[in-house]
Amino acid sequence: MILIGCASPREDFDKELTELGDNWSSEIEAADGTKLEPDWEAATGRMLEQNLSLRRSREQIRRAERGIGQVYRDLIPAPDLNLRITDTLGELEDFGRDGISLSVGAFIRLSGVFYLPRNLYAARLNLIGQQLAHRIQKRERMVSLWVAFRVNELLVERRERLELLSRLVAAMPGDSAVSWSAQLEEAGVQLSALERDLQEELALILNAKEEITPVGDSAPAYEPPGETELVTSLEARSLLREVAAVDLLQAYAAVDAAKLDRWPRPDFYLYGGDFFQYRDNETENFSWDSMFATAGAYHTFDVSGRRALRVEDAQFDAGLIKERVAFEQSALLREMRAKRHQLNRVDTALDRLDRQRALLVRLLNRSEPSKLIAGIQRLYRVELVRNSYIERQTELSAFFLFHDETFWAEHTADSSARE
Repeated sequence: MILIGCASPREDFDKELTELGDNWSSEIEAADGTKLEPDWEAATGRMLEQNLSLRRSREQIRRAERGIGQVYRDLIPAPDLNLRITDTLGELEDFGRDGISLSVGAFIRLSGVFYLPRNLYAARLNLIGQQLAHRIQKRERMVSLWVAFRVNELLVERRERLELLSRLVAAMPGDSAVSWSAQLEEAGVQLSALERDLQEELALILNAKEEITPVGDSAPAYEPPGETELVTSLEARSLLREVAAVDLLQAYAAVDAAKLDRWPRPDFYLYGGDFFQYRDNETENFSWDSMFATAGAYHTFDVSGRRALRVEDAQFDAGLIKERVAFEQSALLREMRAKRHQLNRVDTALDRLDRQRALLVRLLNRSEPSKLIAGIQRLYRVELVRNSYIERQTELSAFFLFHDETFWAEHTADSSARE
């Protein structure tokens, strides 16, 4: 450990960088060509097990649980062992033969007992906060996975529509077919880029190196509730409100801790004396008569006013957090109403576009090849507008999915059991 500071950080950095590069190349070669085709249940299970953010938050929960036990372990007396040489500088030539003594002592911190309720409260509150953070992380990853599966369904549908248009264009005569073929080929390139982006998103969510293609069961159907139902659900129980409650309690605990630090701290010290001593060519063993104990209290007067400022700062932070919580709740309700109105307009537009698309497809199937150009142009424009509306619908639905406490109450037990 002492020689660590003698090493060159640049050499260690270059060595570690080389090893990471070798591992990266080998992992890419091992995963090249391999495919993963999970359905919704398999993808959810892998995400809960392998996602890096969830694994990190679970580790934070375990550390918080250990922190509660550490509060009690800190009360255990901490023994210390001292080796002393009491010879004068002129007698150092006789080092090893005379003036060596070993002593043992132990701190029994009464201040730990004095602060036990506060420390235990803080540790348990930290555990609640870490559990809530894990629930938020899990919900965010679940929503991201739901969006990815929804996007995959849309991309599959767009690929089918593109193939339909390609077949119709192949039946067109003259130069129009050549022009439309180039346009559809460009659309196919853009669609392939979206599919690659989806692959990367799924690989990040599932922490997978394989090529991922969702198959089988799609993401669970979700119909965003109305504004009244969602507000009622949030008033009954809200994950974000639970997080806000923990933030407020931690701020109040910081105020109490700052006030408590202004009081003297009691301490107790048990000293065992010399249990081994070599002096004048004779060895003296430990004697119980050499033991003594000291107890008292230490306190540093707040001449600079630093502790008083800490109390004021903690009180100010608590007040800001309380105002922030109130603002965020009202802002969430306003955002919810606005997005609900947007979603209603998007749903109405999609219904109209679906009817137009179905009508155009029927007309194109019955049209003569010479009359396909105008119909294909209209169908292509409808598809472009419809795709943009579907993307917006998915984005708005993901927002409501995250805040829909009724939905998560029905799915929490199952996901917790799998995790």
